[in-house]
Amino acid sequence: MVRDGSPGRAGTPANLLGTVFLVVAGLFYLYTACPEPDWIDSGELAVAAHTLGIPHPTPKVLYVLLSRLAVVTLPGPFFPLTCLSVLFVVCGLWFLTRAARHLVVTHASGWTLPGIVLLAASPLVWQQAITNEVHALQFALFGCALYLWSRDDVARRHLGLTYILCLSLLTHGTGVFLVPFWLAAMWPVRRSVRAWAEVALTAILGGSLILVLPIRSAQGPLLDWDHTVDPVGLWHHLTAWSYQGLWQANAAAFQQTLAQCASGLRDTLPAPVWLVTGIGLWQLAARKPRALTATLAAAAACVVLSSLYSIPDIDEYFLAAHVILALWTCAGLAWLASKGRWLGWLGSGVVLATVAWSVSAHWPEVNKRHFRVPTNWVRDAMETVDSGGVVLTSDWDHTSAWMYLRVVESYRPDATWIDLNLLRQSWYPGFLEHVAPGRTLEARRSLDTLVARVREFEAGSPFDDSTLESSYVGALAALSFGQAGPVYADGVAAPHEDFGVERIYVQGSRELPWGLLTRLVSEDETVPELPPWPAFRNDSLQRMGTYRTLFHLELYDRARFNRSRYEER
Repeated sequence: MVRDGSPGRAGTPANLLGTVFLVVAGLFYLYTACPEPDWIDSGELAVAAHTLGIPHPTPKVLYVLLSRLAVVTLPGPFFPLTCLSVLFVVCGLWFLTRAARHLVVTHASGWTLPGIVLLAASPLVWQQAITNEVHALQFALFGCALYLWSRDDVARRHLGLTYILCLSLLTHGTGVFLVPFWLAAMWPVRRSVRAWAEVALTAILGGSLILVLPIRSAQGPLLDWDHTVDPVGLWHHLTAWSYQGLWQANAAAFQQTLAQCASGLRDTLPAPVWLVTGIGLWQLAARKPRALTATLAAAAACVVLSSLYSIPDIDEYFLAAHVILALWTCAGLAWLASKGRWLGWLGSGVVLATVAWSVSAHWPEVNKRHFRVPTNWVRDAMETVDSGGVVLTSDWDHTSAWMYLRVVESYRPDATWIDLNLLRQSWYPGFLEHVAPGRTLEARRSLDTLVARVREFEAGSPFDDSTLESSYVGALAALSFGQAGPVYADGVAAPHEDFGVERIYVQGSRELPWGLLTRLVSEDETVPELPPWPAFRNDSLQRMGTYRTLFHLELYDRARFNRSRYEER
């Protein structure tokens, strides 16, 4: 920590400490990184990287292009993707260390580093660095944008922010939280027609990445979500049309998500640091009110808008608020150091002590050096699936992990998982045609009928609910019971009603506890003998981690209970 003579620059010792910190952070992230896909979108994004595909909306063009470059450059099926995430987060931290130094209003800018260390060790940022998720790239773009915004001495910084804003919006919808900083950069040139013309051209340049979607879709990739070569599909992809029902107006749900946000923010900013953060806010209000306005507006937009979006794993959407809290803390540390070196050491000591506590407390949950639960769950489920079998599922965690195993590792090409939710979208039969051509060919007529009905619905044409549902049921039957081979269902006997396959789609068949799955046997079929209980990979794992991990580990106990109850009959 040093004090030099300029408010926006730090001396050589501070720069050296910053470099050491970034190297240590990168090595720490690599050490704790996932060896295989994590929950939710991780498996799907890995497939998109290996096949240059189009994953779920909103657009992730830049991420897919960079991840594709990583997998063709570095060895291994998944290691290149975790390396890329580590690089993204470290780059974001690099930008934020410099943004913090320019944001402070004292000559003690070299004392801001502990605030960035606090951010780097927070569970949310740590989690983005150790697996393949678009939020790691978003973090890097946030850091770059805030660095440009903090530099009053950069000519045409509004153009740089315009370009980064476009890239961020094409990476994830949370890019909208950069708008307050873009407006702050535009304010000095708001009356210049030339400036607005330059901004428009820059936005066109940044937004030109959209063209990758229809161009790649026209080539028929394995993963072609929304079939973006079609103008309607492209519009739906850009606007995340299929997810619009997740926006909530329910006050109770909003409060629940808000409480989840508060819990995550407390993990990043434990109580002992609140005073330092408050001092930073006070200093910005007194000396840089415009900076305070921009950061407050961005944080408020992040918290409120994200809390209106109803998904279980909403934590990543609050990433911008975590970054802003860290910058306020940096400003507080710099002010303390400007009043006395001992105050700087005291504030830094409190912050670094909370860092040590946070890493220790969250180590069992966030350290994923040996974490293979999602893919091993699918492998364990497949232990009792016979060749030629088809597994019906409605769980995206399982679909995503299976996609990775099937496409990237060529695991069990003799069996197919069919996602009942995705079957309601017109692009999904094309994916099935790639991974299960024989089964899809036999169901061709029913699938063509379903796709025609779904496209009418997606285009906004009048449709009949009963006709659409009967087409869906017909296609599902043609893909499963209408062909040779055993049929299994995922999660029929699970304790949660919203998990697994609804019983309405497996009516008329007997349910047999078949390992982690349920074997579906028609009424006229001979009931087969239950298979031996396999030596599952995940079954003996210590029960700790996120709620998703705990839930899936508990499914082993549930499956064992269902089997014992069946055998007692």
